[in-house]
Amino acid sequence: MKYRSKLDILAALLYAAQQETLKTHMTRTALVSSNQTEEYVGLLLDSGLVETRGNYYQTTERGMRFLELYQELEKAMFPKSAAARPLMQRPVLS
Repeated sequence: MKYRSKLDILAALLYAAQQETLKTHMTRTALVSSNQTEEYVGLLLDSGLVETRGNYYQTTERGMRFLELYQELEKAMFPKSAAARPLMQRPVLS
């Protein structure tokens, strides 16, 4: 797999948690290790981008705004490659 930046991984985890989900699902969807998930989910929680409900995680409104800005930045910087990236690495908001 190609190297991904911290922002790419954070966006992939936020995308995975757009609907209430378990941390293991986030790990599989974002294609990161469980150790990476622990580290990044902690950062997302501290930043208010994700919230917990028991064992479930969900992207907050602030997290959705992060995804929107991430997509805009990606399109501006890499207009051709942004459209060609896999869905799980290129979050699509509903």
